[in-house]
Amino acid sequence: MNCIEVDGLNLWYGAFQALRKVSVRIRARQITALIGPSGCGKSTLLRTFNRISQRDPAVRVEGSVRILGEEIFSPEVSLIALRRAVGMVFQRPNPLPISIFENVAFGLRIHEPDTPVDAAVEEALTAVGLWEDLRFRLHSPATELALEQQQRLCIARLLPLKPEIILLDEPCSALDAQATLAIEQLLGRLAAEYSIVIVTHSMAQARRVSAECFFMLLGEVVEHGPTEQLFTNPRDARTGDYIAGRFG
Repeated sequence: MNCIEVDGLNLWYGAFQALRKVSVRIRARQITALIGPSGCGKSTLLRTFNRISQRDPAVRVEGSVRILGEEIFSPEVSLIALRRAVGMVFQRPNPLPISIFENVAFGLRIHEPDTPVDAAVEEALTAVGLWEDLRFRLHSPATELALEQQQRLCIARLLPLKPEIILLDEPCSALDAQATLAIEQLLGRLAAEYSIVIVTHSMAQARRVSAECFFMLLGEVVEHGPTEQLFTNPRDARTGDYIAGRFG
């Protein structure tokens, strides 16, 4: 089953074309990695899935993106509903300058103000492996947490709203090796319940965590397939050159 279906997607920032005729199918309930050199369009594609890229007034889009079967560029689509269904975690942890508890409760307080939050906060922090460490510190500032804990908290902040898809844009780039491993293990557990799409510059990380991989170059998807096949027997010479470190 596909959670994301893209057909003929073109995207421009003003006169610059960042995506060119992108057509992809991303399967549900697994981790899918987008890889490629800097500037290849992978983060732009990721941000198109919840239309964050269109916050820039210079952006123009052509083509089709269907999330959970619904065309996201349709005028009937609610951006609020889309971004509830498709959560986003950014490169650097960005906890809100409020307490740990209120960070996790934030979405519910805005979107479902009549919903009790205590159980939802505990469930979300448990899901990301933070509850036992933080249960007696819930009213401490979130910004005082270690970076790895902050990134886990940013993931936990999405969960009370029950997203279908989680997008992660270089989520480990600010973390050390030990913290990166902890986040990767967390993503592996979450993939049983959520569809996860990750942009990563690390070939080793893409190979460790993802079931399928898309290689992008100059705004195009060059190749995609099962991760192990793409890394060991790529069909396109450009994919092999990139994975081998001959460019990028």
